[in-house]
Amino acid sequence: MSSNWFLIHFLIIGVSILTVLRNYDLIPDQIPIHFNSSWNVDRYAAKSYSSVFMPTILQVFITLLFIFENWSIRRVKHQVQPTDPNRSIRQDVTFRRTWSYFMITASFLIVILFSVVQLNMISLLNINFAIPIILIIIAFIILYAFALSFWAGQGGSRLERSDDSSNVRPVHDDDKWLLGMIYFNRKDPSLMVEKRFGVGWGLNFGHPVSWLICLGIIVLLVVVR
Repeated sequence: MSSNWFLIHFLIIGVSILTVLRNYDLIPDQIPIHFNSSWNVDRYAAKSYSSVFMPTILQVFITLLFIFENWSIRRVKHQVQPTDPNRSIRQDVTFRRTWSYFMITASFLIVILFSVVQLNMISLLNINFAIPIILIIIAFIILYAFALSFWAGQGGSRLERSDDSSNVRPVHDDDKWLLGMIYFNRKDPSLMVEKRFGVGWGLNFGHPVSWLICLGIIVLLVVVR
């Protein structure tokens, strides 16, 4: 799917930013940032642009991350089954398209989720209304991912099953897997490769860009904390 769909995400982020700026003077001096298991506020933060716009920062980061994932889906090399190459390519294409739908839908819902959190933080949305929305979004994304994994299988192996040939798909040409799970191959130009186990794609840690991605995630986690 085209990454232009993510423009909708940025539109929602822009609306959230404008809403916060228009109501900034009405925001309480102490804003809730954490809830306990009973959904009662147990931690507050002083009002500031950094605290109020933290959900916005997370929205932008998550959207960019999913754009990268969607971009990567197009460029991961096809894993062709020698006994039936045409069918395996159709499986792979359908598998990628299906998970591209998921990336766009899931990231859109996560952006909505953080907008709901932000509106609750600045007292524009009641917690009793925000909680059901948050829980429904989280449950839907988890169930959606499980359903796709069960329906498509690894690399689309459950799509277009054939009685006269195996549905087992090769994961990669070279066996360069550390501990059987971490792909490390400096000679492979691919940044993303299909996972050896499970569903989806992972990084080639022999590619220098993968370490920059990991470093960026660590820096973000430190800043958010």
